[in-house]
Amino acid sequence: MTGNVKSAITRSLLEHGRAGSFAFPPPIGSLLDVDLEDGVLLRVHMDGGVQPDWDGGRIPVLGPGVVPDPGVLSRCPYVYRVRCESDGASRQVWIGTQSLAHPTEWAPSPTAPGPTTA
Repeated sequence: MTGNVKSAITRSLLEHGRAGSFAFPPPIGSLLDVDLEDGVLLRVHMDGGVQPDWDGGRIPVLGPGVVPDPGVLSRCPYVYRVRCESDGASRQVWIGTQSLAHPTEWAPSPTAPGPTTA
């Protein structure tokens, strides 16, 4: 799924005239690092295999089933979320924000020109 998320982020950046570089740190399939050209650093956590580091210099983006540490939502106005939904051979990536006492608000990422497989 990290490959699907990378593709969706790449398309979104291109739509906005921006660029970024990507890395898949271990454990492969669990994490995706995104370095944006303006210096913003993201780390996508697709599962709970690696706990998010809220003070490590990268903004955590939490995948399905990754629960923020207690107190995170009281210190941060929101947390970024990501999820993938399969529809036959294609997969749609959704980006969301979760805040204290509010459900996650989801928006679809740009769609690929053809089917995307896992």
